[in-house]
Amino acid sequence: MSKGTLTGKVFSKRTIDDYCHYSELYFLKYRAVSTFNLKKELMAIPAASFARREHYYKAILCLGRFLI
Repeated sequence: MSKGTLTGKVFSKRTIDDYCHYSELYFLKYRAVSTFNLKKELMAIPAASFARREHYYKAILCLGRFLI
């Protein structure tokens, strides 16, 4: 990720750390990436924590793109 993704976008060290953190949190609860599990996890985060929900979503979406 620090060298660039399939689209050529390079991520900063902070973004990589954030994505790793949220991915690890996700995999502590679920064994696989699925839309059902992601939706369930995002709905468990309060609406007032929009930024946390957005970071979580972006991290898992990026991971999903990388795995596919």
